[in-house]
Amino acid sequence: LYAARPSAGALLEKTSRGEIDWTDGYVVAYGRARLIKGPDPGICSSIARRAAILGARARALEILQGMNLDGGTTVKVSVSKNQRLLYELKGLIARAGAFDQQEDKGFYNVKIKVPLYGVHGVQDIFLDEYGKSNAGVGQSVPTRRVVIDARGTGLRPALFVKIKDQTGRDIYTARDVSMSRLQDRGMAEYVTSTATEQGDVVVRALSAAGPEHSDIVVSFADADRLTGADGALPGGNVVIIADPPTE
Repeated sequence: LYAARPSAGALLEKTSRGEIDWTDGYVVAYGRARLIKGPDPGICSSIARRAAILGARARALEILQGMNLDGGTTVKVSVSKNQRLLYELKGLIARAGAFDQQEDKGFYNVKIKVPLYGVHGVQDIFLDEYGKSNAGVGQSVPTRRVVIDARGTGLRPALFVKIKDQTGRDIYTARDVSMSRLQDRGMAEYVTSTATEQGDVVVRALSAAGPEHSDIVVSFADADRLTGADGALPGGNVVIIADPPTE
């Protein structure tokens, strides 16, 4: 389905709690616990490791709840209205694998990685709730890339990106992406730069819309280019160029 992508700059959103890799689709959360002293160093290390993992899980939940679902709502708002979603999100985090584990200067440090996409990813939890079972209606096979240059608009990445024309009409939503593609790579790949190639459809975003500034607005002319009889949507591999997040 997917051709090898040209070189791109990864869009990383870093905080003191961890980071979101919007390009490759995962969240990394940090955990840290003090090593206690005792007669059995192995047990002390195990206790500290467990505490560090619990801390990393709590930070992962904080990071994920701060993410946008689209331009109008966040993960935190969605799970506050539906406890089932919160339980599923916590369960996903609890299954996340720990890596980069080490003892350093009296502390045990660990990182956990939570996938954004895939059958066992964050996006999958919100498909029915957010997409109202409409996600994946489109079954078009990707044939070319659509590159949306949204630099300078203040765009914030979201799990469910929407592209709209100047009247607010949706021209690209979860309905336009097949379920297999949605679970594999999500609706779009966010980057800070990319090398375009022949066949790419390049569009300049006019603005970022919605209270959370995650919906993309394009001109009427570009909307026609993307959705007309020979348009690139639905079915195109969508790449969004955004400014690096400020810490």
